[in-house]
Amino acid sequence: MTTIRLERITKIYRSAGADVRAVDDVSLRVESGEFFFLLGPSGCGKTTLLRVVAGLIEPTAGRLWFDDRDVTDLPIERRHTAMVFQNYALWPHMTVAKNVEFGPRMQGLPAARRREVARSHLRRVQMEDYVARKPNQLSGGQQQRVALARALAAQSDCLLLDEPLSNLDARLRLAMRDQLRQLVKQSGATAIYVTHDQKEALSMADRVAVMNVGQIVQVGRPRELYDRPATRFVADFLGEANFVDGSVGQVGELTAVQTAAGLLRSDLPGPWAVGQSVTCCVRPERIAVRAAGAGDASGLAATIESSTYLGDQLQYRCRLGDHLEWKVTVLSGQAVLPPGTRVTLSMSLHDVTLLPA
Repeated sequence: MTTIRLERITKIYRSAGADVRAVDDVSLRVESGEFFFLLGPSGCGKTTLLRVVAGLIEPTAGRLWFDDRDVTDLPIERRHTAMVFQNYALWPHMTVAKNVEFGPRMQGLPAARRREVARSHLRRVQMEDYVARKPNQLSGGQQQRVALARALAAQSDCLLLDEPLSNLDARLRLAMRDQLRQLVKQSGATAIYVTHDQKEALSMADRVAVMNVGQIVQVGRPRELYDRPATRFVADFLGEANFVDGSVGQVGELTAVQTAAGLLRSDLPGPWAVGQSVTCCVRPERIAVRAAGAGDASGLAATIESSTYLGDQLQYRCRLGDHLEWKVTVLSGQAVLPPGTRVTLSMSLHDVTLLPA
């Protein structure tokens, strides 16, 4: 296992006569044995950063360390990394067995030992019955498992995965998440996984770095990022969120914010001052909705605009005031409130996150 350390990595491309910073002064530490995710929208620099780690791209500035080794200038074959590509990159002329034996063969293992290693890893991904097939005789999910077995068989210190599930259909992608995480953790390798799918990151990662326009916006454990985003971008990218701007009216054990929707309170600590502009963020599933009653003074007054059936959930679109709409998600077993129903929305003090405006 290897600790990966990036120190002020920058990658600049020249495009149409201008410099484009694909990666902009990124510093990061991935702990030994960690399953670490780089998450962000297309074009944010995550794949470029992964390829810098692999040695496929040379950084414009900065240094890269594997434990105490500076590998910035080392060629890819001397970094002891293995990579799983988005399109799997299996050799079409080789059988499944030969594809997986490639890494051990490059390491100089004798033929008998190569076959033993390949069989072992194919067994782990449940592909031992397909050793004689060629890649074009396999489904997408099967090719993905062979590509993973090939990477694991190389017995590298670092495993790099570039959106390996993105070409699979939704049902298979969901089924592969737990299996892939289990295989990676069993291998003991330090792994970096690139994805734009926030559900993959939240369900599989030990820690996640959220990227945008070449920079890391926030790093943390999945629940920490979801429950306590540092910026509106992180909150919005990691699932659905309701936002409303306001002004801080009270600080102390509770922070009170006056907004167009009404008064919101949060018990989360923060460097807020009276009169400061902030953005309040509340996740749709953290909101309770009930029909408004006479003299109901707690919560936010709203009106049901519409509802959407999502199988196990029901999502309401609610109007608060003249110009603000929020989403509220509840279990679908509850009685459906029709459009036009006046309701009260309430939430825990701990579920109101305050963000810089």
